[in-house]
Amino acid sequence: NIDVPEESIRDKVKADFNILLKITAILSKAHKADQPIRCPVVIEPLSAVLSHLYCNRFKTDLKIVSENETFEAHRCILTAQWPRLAKWVEKIDSTVEIDLPKTTLKSVIHFCYTGEISTLADVLLLGIELEDSNLITKATESLKDVASQK
Repeated sequence: NIDVPEESIRDKVKADFNILLKITAILSKAHKADQPIRCPVVIEPLSAVLSHLYCNRFKTDLKIVSENETFEAHRCILTAQWPRLAKWVEKIDSTVEIDLPKTTLKSVIHFCYTGEISTLADVLLLGIELEDSNLITKATESLKDVASQK
């Protein structure tokens, strides 16, 4: 451990804060009221944030049970992309049982958080389950292409 005097830390924080104030003042003067200010800071993409939530199960508020396996998730994320689930959980506090194979459920949840799908069969199953005609169309077109190549 390195002993750093509290005063030097305070001085550093004050200096950094003063720099931020100056930058804010400059941006405010340069900013026109009808134009957004572009943020010079690189913000993590939403997909990375959602993927992080998916992997860490931070503050989940919904449990979905399939074939005696429980999957924890965030109600707002899943119901935004899964209309049928929204209907199922409308009046449920925290746990819902779903009559889906657990592998399909796992794929649906993974897709809702990450947008990633592992196989063409999963794309079709997800399209049907999520009632997403775009996914169904893409899956059937891809399956036709694969079949015509054989």
